[in-house]
Amino acid sequence: MSLLRPFAHLLTLFIVLNLGLGDVHAQTCAAEMVVIEAETADLDGAWAIQQDVAGFTGSGYVVASDVEGTLSYPIEQLCPGRYHVLMRTAAPHPTEHNDSWIKLTDASGASPAAFADDGPACSQFEDAWYKMFSNESNDRWTWNNKNCDYTEKRLYYEVTTAGPHVLELRARSTLHKVDRIVLEPVSGNRSDAQTLDEVPGERQPAMISGELKTWHRITLDFEGPDTSEQAEPNPFSDHRLTVTFTQNGRRYVVPGFFAGDGQTAESSADAGSTWRVHFAPDAPGTWHYSTSFRTGPDVALSLDPFAGSPSHFDGQRGTFTVNPTDKTGTDFRAKGRLVYTRERYLRHAGTREPFIKGGAGSPENLLAYADFDGTMDNGGPDALPGDGLHSY
Repeated sequence: MSLLRPFAHLLTLFIVLNLGLGDVHAQTCAAEMVVIEAETADLDGAWAIQQDVAGFTGSGYVVASDVEGTLSYPIEQLCPGRYHVLMRTAAPHPTEHNDSWIKLTDASGASPAAFADDGPACSQFEDAWYKMFSNESNDRWTWNNKNCDYTEKRLYYEVTTAGPHVLELRARSTLHKVDRIVLEPVSGNRSDAQTLDEVPGERQPAMISGELKTWHRITLDFEGPDTSEQAEPNPFSDHRLTVTFTQNGRRYVVPGFFAGDGQTAESSADAGSTWRVHFAPDAPGTWHYSTSFRTGPDVALSLDPFAGSPSHFDGQRGTFTVNPTDKTGTDFRAKGRLVYTRERYLRHAGTREPFIKGGAGSPENLLAYADFDGTMDNGGPDALPGDGLHSY
């Protein structure tokens, strides 16, 4: 047997060399997130590094003073796969000075195929340059950059060749500020397990307010598309927010809503970029949340969880810790929410004691409440004082 051993080694070497099994890099090249700080490029005369707008990552951001300037970012190794292109930008106006061109090429100078959420990429300039723009304003930093005008479609590249690539940034308008560019690997049009939440300073976590205790209302605010009640796409029909809360086998899927500027009860604003969900946890401990934010015609009316296209802060995840309630007595937050148990009376979910309601509700006509915006008396009962609306 010892005489055959050298021949076995030779046979193995022949198979490896002829079948390419020795190309370990080709077999193990896996798509990974690429994070580029915009200010790391060698600047030309059209671009400058600034720090005037607070909240940037790295050592600053770049802004163009001339539309002819181009910046180059070498990528040492890019593996095959589909990549979602994200840009963190700021613009002074939602429709002016709010866009740049972007281009990706491999070592041969060829550009990989580009896609939008549901088809070919759009807003293309000569020689594979694609537009990236946002509709935010007032120089607020945002990741909500898109490729197609009048839609929420995002830009993707389908990379088929492993090796070095170059990402280029070209000014399309002046005053457009670019802070960071990310190529995020995706599966189809959905993010893989690796998300921007793993990169410090990328997606802003939800702003959580309220008392973090069982049976208390906790509010999660997300920074989403800047829109208004009359806009198209409409925030009430063409965007849909749902947030899933989980903890030790518990799972609640809660619908969210467009909350304007986040202070509409006081400001009566009909526009803004705040998207909100309320949640009352029924157990102490660590809760996990994940978001689904879908965009498409009448997507809010659909029961299909995959209707429309994922956009903005879709897939965002986070945690928060809840403590036991400290309320006592008749405070409902000491007893838990009311639930139907197929009995005569509702019961509190925490203490399980029945709830027996006595007396009339107030106001009897809920919609005739004076503090609801736009509510007016259209000839109600004469017995009601003043304009006929309930007020407190």
